[in-house]
Amino acid sequence: MNDIDKTIKHFEGLQKRYQKQHNGKMCERVEDALEVLKAYALKQSLMQRKEVPFETSMGDSPVIDFYNTPTPVNRYHSFEIYQLPLSNKRFMVDTDWEKASKEFEPFNYCCTYVGRFLEEKYIQKLIEKNNGMASDSDLLEAVFYMTAMDELKNFGGHPIKSSFVVILNRGDNDENTKKNARVYYCNPVGWTDISKTWWQDRTLALMNAASAERALTQN
Repeated sequence: MNDIDKTIKHFEGLQKRYQKQHNGKMCERVEDALEVLKAYALKQSLMQRKEVPFETSMGDSPVIDFYNTPTPVNRYHSFEIYQLPLSNKRFMVDTDWEKASKEFEPFNYCCTYVGRFLEEKYIQKLIEKNNGMASDSDLLEAVFYMTAMDELKNFGGHPIKSSFVVILNRGDNDENTKKNARVYYCNPVGWTDISKTWWQDRTLALMNAASAERALTQN
């Protein structure tokens, strides 16, 4: 049994004890955690069997497969988490990008967290283990895991699930970090690069960038 399976068993035990103490009522926070953990375990299982191909909405332009290719991570690199408001009817729907893209509206999303990779202990260990390198896939799954396990400081959002968007800023310095930003949509299983779609509205991009920089400064 691996670590994620042990964690799921632990939370299932917590839920059973809570139900005994509260006449069968389930703890919503524990149930949310279990939902995310099980989704994470499924993703990992499918990816290990290579049944989840990397998808991109970048068109036919030749691009490096940053999703699967480990590249250096430096102190400027950061990430942003975006989610739909809880009131949005699509928040609780597990929709993959193929369906979501038909009515996708970036301005409906709000930024719930901004952080630098090398300031997050969990990601630090991952990068050190891989000699200072990490692929986008590694970083996305690490961010996914940290929201599920409540390992992000002052994180006020919901654990990452389908429909969430994560931006990876991997520039050489603060000035050109945005030029190397890649945007990923979280599917029920796997991720899709939606950078082209997300950045089409330059006004939105500037607004999001300013919002993220302010949040990063506050952190």
